Amino acid sequence: MTTRSGMINHGSETAARACVWDLFVRVFHWTVAIAFFVAYLTEDDLLTVHVWAGYTIGVLVVMRILWGFVGPKHARFSDFVCGPVKAWKYLIDLITFRAKRYLGHSPAGGAMVLLLFAGLLATVWTGLELHAVENNAGPLAAVSVEDRTAAEVAPIPLVLAREGEHEDVVGEDGKKDEFWEELHEVVANLTLFLVILHVGGVVLASLVHRENLARSMVSGEPHTVRAFRFSLYRQERTYSHQWERRITFFNQGIPHRRRRPKIKIAESGTTRPIAMHQNTMYGRFA
Repeated sequence: MTTRSGMINHGSETAARACVWDLFVRVFHWTVAIAFFVAYLTEDDLLTVHVWAGYTIGVLVVMRILWGFVGPKHARFSDFVCGPVKAWKYLIDLITFRAKRYLGHSPAGGAMVLLLFAGLLATVWTGLELHAVENNAGPLAAVSVEDRTAAEVAPIPLVLAREGEHEDVVGEDGKKDEFWEELHEVVANLTLFLVILHVGGVVLASLVHRENLARSMVSGEPHTVRAFRFSLYRQERTYSHQWERRITFFNQGIPHRRRRPKIKIAESGTTRPIAMHQNTMYGRFA
């Protein structure tokens, strides 16, 4: 079973029945990973694909946050959210190959989950703002139209060029486009950096704990639980086999306890068990 801190106790049979990652968490994890890279690689080339990948990420992250309050034990925030001191201490232990094994998210893994959620939500939000200002589309398009209508009442600011050069007129919409585009790119790159750190942490933890954490996110069970379950299975098979041998011997008239050795007496032709005497080397007849 697991302790209150989430560490694995290999001496309990409860751990062998654990399924750590439920189906929703697994589907969310891999779908968001695919959607993020699709959105990052498409950008303006395939705008429709880029936008719908962003929608997918936003909806799934919101659902995952709700699932963090009503989902199973290891999916809830109360199971893996901890203070920064504990997360930093675990990270140092992980780097020095002294980290404890946790059945669910480790303290550093829980902190990374929160950072990734924040980065993904910020990326989606800035993308929605940019899509509304630049293309007048998306859920925030209505807000952008209201802002544009209010701005038309005021005089349009002009950036006057020098004499002999072409006058460049830059309105409020142009400034907004540039602002949201730069902010969206910065947040997306920061989120990508967090993803790289996350992958590196998973690889390091897999080496330290000698288990494939990525495969655990596919099957739902950590390698340690599967190995512990297999060890219990082997123990049960061994014990059952031993009892089968004892029952077979008993049915054949041979007790499972060892009998005392016998010798044949030449005078009578009978046999008697030997009882070894503590004061003699060769023993005596019982």
